[in-house]
Amino acid sequence: MHIADEILAGNRLGDPTPTPSEILRKEEEREWKDQEKVLENWSTKTNKELNLSLELAGIKAPPPKPHLRDRAVLSLIQMVYRKFMQAKKSQS
Repeated sequence: MHIADEILAGNRLGDPTPTPSEILRKEEEREWKDQEKVLENWSTKTNKELNLSLELAGIKAPPPKPHLRDRAVLSLIQMVYRKFMQAKKSQS
């Protein structure tokens, strides 16, 4: 029964039993991770709300649409290719 309890507790067979300070540290780390998640969610939500209010006030531009970004990248690539081909043609 002791072996089954150790396995269910997440301990490998042969590992020394954790000391009370190790157990306390693991519990504190688990709490910190929960607090980090809550803080990260809160800050993300707050930043989104702030960005939206700045956009509505006209202070900050809204993020560009993805398809516009793709078109801009494509036109930039085409422009660089044309200039490269012109330079190559002028060298010949």
